[in-house]
Amino acid sequence: MFQLSLLISSLSFSLSLMFGAVKAPEVLVKAAIVYNLDSYIYWPKNLPSESLTIAVLGNSPIYDVLSHFKEIGGDKNRRLRVVHIDDLKSYQSVHILYVSEGYTEGVMKKLKQKPVMLVGEGFGCWQENLHICMIKEGAKYRLKIDPISFETSGLDLDPELIELIQI
Repeated sequence: MFQLSLLISSLSFSLSLMFGAVKAPEVLVKAAIVYNLDSYIYWPKNLPSESLTIAVLGNSPIYDVLSHFKEIGGDKNRRLRVVHIDDLKSYQSVHILYVSEGYTEGVMKKLKQKPVMLVGEGFGCWQENLHICMIKEGAKYRLKIDPISFETSGLDLDPELIELIQI
């Protein structure tokens, strides 16, 4: 948890130097969560591990923030590659796919058997059974996990993550 706080602080500072005052710090928190989820997933052994690839499906400011994570660095033992895709036809092999609001329909059905972690936000995300959803409740975001969708994709969760967030 300390690493996440440190990452968010360094991102806020670095982004404010690059772009002036950061308008919505919640996007930094969401991006840091997406980035750090890799630490809580047991990936299949046959996946390439020299780099972590995160794709953002649709329009989301998370793409811009994640793109700057490469410049800021981190304590990960592998390179970060961030790509933007407009539809699943452009889908390439990725570790984490962040699905922007409004793009969730049919994503799980198309990628159900693939070893890619699907993360999104809003109730559409939860209705489509993405692996992890960020749902706004009042002024706060709550993470929800769909354990059944993890089983079908061949990914395993670290029990520590299950303790941290709501199933």
